[in-house]
Amino acid sequence: MSESPFKVGIVGTGVGIRTHFPGFAAVPGVEIVGVVGSNPQRAAELLSNAGLPSQLACSLDELIASGPDLVAVTTPPAERGTLVGALSRSSCALLVEKPVARDADEASRIYQSILGSSRPVFHGVQLRGLPAFQYVRGIVQDGLIGRAFSVRLRERTSAFRADSVADWVGARSKGGGERLAMGPHLLDLGVFVSGHKFDDVPRPFGSGPHFGTAVTPRGTWISALADRKDAADEAFGCGLFVGGCWSELFCTGAGAGPRLLEFDIEGTEGLIQFSFVDGRGRLDVFTDAEEWHYHLSEGGNLVQASGSEPPKLNPSLFRVAFPSYANEIVATLRGVSVGPNLATLRDGIDTLAILDALGR
Repeated sequence: MSESPFKVGIVGTGVGIRTHFPGFAAVPGVEIVGVVGSNPQRAAELLSNAGLPSQLACSLDELIASGPDLVAVTTPPAERGTLVGALSRSSCALLVEKPVARDADEASRIYQSILGSSRPVFHGVQLRGLPAFQYVRGIVQDGLIGRAFSVRLRERTSAFRADSVADWVGARSKGGGERLAMGPHLLDLGVFVSGHKFDDVPRPFGSGPHFGTAVTPRGTWISALADRKDAADEAFGCGLFVGGCWSELFCTGAGAGPRLLEFDIEGTEGLIQFSFVDGRGRLDVFTDAEEWHYHLSEGGNLVQASGSEPPKLNPSLFRVAFPSYANEIVATLRGVSVGPNLATLRDGIDTLAILDALGR
């Protein structure tokens, strides 16, 4: 007997259509049963513009009635409370895009009933799904470079523009700015590739050695994005100890130029370096005895580097990584495997609490 389809619904028509729809659709056995936007007509228009079936546009009530196994919540953070309350009528699992709320206190209020239940809720930090990063985590945990004592990450998006940036990204009161738009991804990635978990961060958050800074190089968002009313940072950096390893990150959306994500991990017996620039990625591992060099290939897998350039992938590493993350979520919910790389709702709330402590 063939297995019944695994039903996925998507709430949100920005990243939900660009990343989550194709990512889940690529997982064998998944059926997308509905996409919810501000209204069905608008959602149908956006689906059609993306070359996707417009008939999947629906209301939230219609989506719940379809009996989804999982709903991906990809709306702006300010809307999460209302949505999570409505979705409590369903027993489906949830994937909540980062940030899970505008701050940790709000997150604790929104998800209070869920935190005490057995309902699976995953945090949308899909870089964990990249096979290359899972490989890095594995060799760090195995001690290939000795004890990891330093992780440095840097991410650069294209400069935000008033005619393209989502409203919430440009407004701190709505959960925007680099601190919350990209900070959760880098903070989570630093914890993940160093082989740690959020329980390894000293508590109360912000009590150990740390730094945090948020800046707006172009003056203020009020002057840079004339149709916004509250200023938000275009660059954010922080550093803190995670399980005895110093983790430092910097992210920016202030300058023109290529997209970039890079990190290095220093250990007592070696070094790991990763770089992804405008669609091309490579990973280098050095120890006293040997060194290994890889290119990033389709699906975020690693291949031995040759003399040629790495293959050109989607410039967004998040879109490269998402199908693998989606596949691990579905496999876990179907009981096929237990996803060791998945982030939980508690991880998402801890991420916010750390960023609150370091970047306010």
